Order: sequence, then structure tokens, then C-alpha cells
Amino acid sequence: MKHAIILIIGILATSVFAEFVPTYMTEADSGKADTVNMNVSKVYGTGIAFHEHYIITTGDVARHAKKLAAIVVMVNNTPVVARVERSADTLFNKEKNEYLNMAILQVDNDVPLNACKIEERLIKVGEPVTVTGFPEDSKKVQVKSLPAKVVADSTYPDYVANAINVKLPGGFSGAALSSHGKVIGMVFGYSTRKANTSFFYDGILMSEYILHRNKPTTTDISKCVYQVRSYVPVE
Repeated sequence: MKHAIILIIGILATSVFAEFVPTYMTEADSGKADTVNMNVSKVYGTGIAFHEHYIITTGDVARHAKKLAAIVVMVNNTPVVARVERSADTLFNKEKNEYLNMAILQVDNDVPLNACKIEERLIKVGEPVTVTGFPEDSKKVQVKSLPAKVVADSTYPDYVANAINVKLPGGFSGAALSSHGKVIGMVFGYSTRKANTSFFYDGILMSEYILHRNKPTTTDISKCVYQVRSYVPVE
């Protein structure tokens, strides 16, 4: 595969580590949850709400869907149980280096989310953008925005993914890329061979993946991004 030595996917959901998690939500029931003690690996990521009950994130955050112990979305510093509606983590064409790394999460209808508008347009090289997500931290859930610029890059065909001139921190897998108050893309990984280069899908591809179900309720990007945590049993 072209650029096979580049670790393209999964870096921004990094620091998958084994730990003992004494309590976490496994079932939502009128705001209550069961608690479980077990050894798990925990993955931190970011997701973008595109509907009051749905979030789009990367497949890395939800890649263990078949054996997840739990997946939660942090809403107002409270873990809310989510389920994986669907997750794509598949190479479409190895020769062309086409890769789709997205997932959709659904939260309970009793927990409305702030959803943002996903703009469907082509993004130009040199365009200034903002990346908004949650740095990996198990104790402090605090959104962070970073400035960036779209740059020319040949790692992917333009219709698959584009690049920005910044290497993003752990936890930013699924972070929102925005311009003029609208989400125009979603970050999914960074290059280990090119300094300060991260990759993102544009709003056109995002909208196709969510089946054009975008129903925005806010224009504040910082309110429609949420930290996502996946818990996977350690075998």
C-alpha cells in the first residue's frame, strides 16, 4: 500500500492502556446505571453530534464494537451510555489507499445533544481552520480548540481525505474541523513520517456516511463535540 510505513489510523485515539476501572455505566435505566469491576482497556476519543441523539466519531473509538464492555459519551461531565449504530473500519481499495474510518453512536432519547451543522463543500488548500476536541484525560473533561491550515498532501486521494499542518494530541480522534462556525470535516489520524501532518474527512463524505440525517441545534462548535470513552475487556 502506498505510504505503508505511515501509521495513518488510530494514533489520535491513542494511549489504549490496561487499567482497573472500578465503576462504569453498562446500562441506562432512568438515569441509573449498573456498576461493574473488571480489567479493561480504555480508549479516549472525540465525537461530533450531528443530531440530538447521534454522534459521528472514528472507527478507532468504536472498533471493538463486537466485544465492547461499554461505550459512553461524556455529557456535562456525566457518562451517558451509547450504542454503536454502525462502524466502518475497512480498506476499500488497498492499491488506491482508500480508507474509511467512521462510526455512528446513538445515545438515549432522554439525553438530547447539541448538534452542529455539517457543511458539504470542497475545502481549499491554504484555508485556515479550527480543530476542536478533547485531549485525553480521565479526570478533566475540557474542550480545546487549535488553529490549523489545510495543506497539500498526496497520502490520500483528495476525494478520500485531506491534510492539515498540525499534529494533534491523543484524544482528538473524531475531533471537529470547522470554518466560520460550521463543521467542515472530522480528524481521524496523523502521519508518523511527515512532521505536523494530520488527516481529516470532509463534510461531503461525513454527510454521505450519516445518510444526510444532519439536524443542527446549535452554532457553537464547542457545544456539539463530546468526549467518547470505550471500554474493552482485557483478555
